[in-house]
Amino acid sequence: MKLEERKLAVAERQKLEVIKALMVRSLGLAKDVCKAYASNAEEDIEQISPPLMQDTHAALMALPVFEIPHWQLGLDVLMVGRALGSLKEQFVSLPSVSPETFEEFQKALSELHELAQEIQQVAEDSVEVCRREIALRAGGLHG
Repeated sequence: MKLEERKLAVAERQKLEVIKALMVRSLGLAKDVCKAYASNAEEDIEQISPPLMQDTHAALMALPVFEIPHWQLGLDVLMVGRALGSLKEQFVSLPSVSPETFEEFQKALSELHELAQEIQQVAEDSVEVCRREIALRAGGLHG
């Protein structure tokens, strides 16, 4: 392997590792929303972190999409980044729970759940693509 190819492989692996870490975080955030929806427990709803959603959204949106070494990951980064921003906005605008607003709250939580499921699926797929792509680039670096 030539020095330039080796440097490119290392740089691409580093980018893929960052994307994988952000997708794992996105997956966790989506799972928190799904868990809260399934349980309807206040403690699960309190586990949802809008600031972490915002930080992850900002980090994903700041990635240079055209430099991502795999086309599917570039699309996934955009989709998950935008969806996390939307998820955060919808979560912070949830109505407070009371007997009068319970139906409205449930409907809004259901919409959050649908979006979280989409994020979860895309993030899971992205993590697998990252693992494969990292392994491909790791193969030639030891020889």
